[in-house]
Amino acid sequence: MPLVERPKIAQINCRLRAADVGAISMTESKKHAVEVRALWDDEAGVWSAESENLPGLVTEADSYQLLMQKLQIMVPELLSYSPDLNQQLGPEIHLILERNFTAELS
Repeated sequence: MPLVERPKIAQINCRLRAADVGAISMTESKKHAVEVRALWDDEAGVWSAESENLPGLVTEADSYQLLMQKLQIMVPELLSYSPDLNQQLGPEIHLILERNFTAELS
């Protein structure tokens, strides 16, 4: 039986730089929402808000609508100061409002 000559297979070397791998993984991974918790302060008559996963985010507003407007400005600004957090968080904001009140019993 005659020997069959195998076709020559071209070798392709593929190398990824560490920067390329980081860029690929960040584009494939989903960013996390900025978590904001707001509590109603009866004494001051304002919503007081802060975030655990975005350091420096502390604010207050007279209504939850005004609070949402402030957050839409503050979150991108704070993220612009930290490239690392900017890659991990936003643009989604998860706002949790807490307010205690009493129901009237008949």
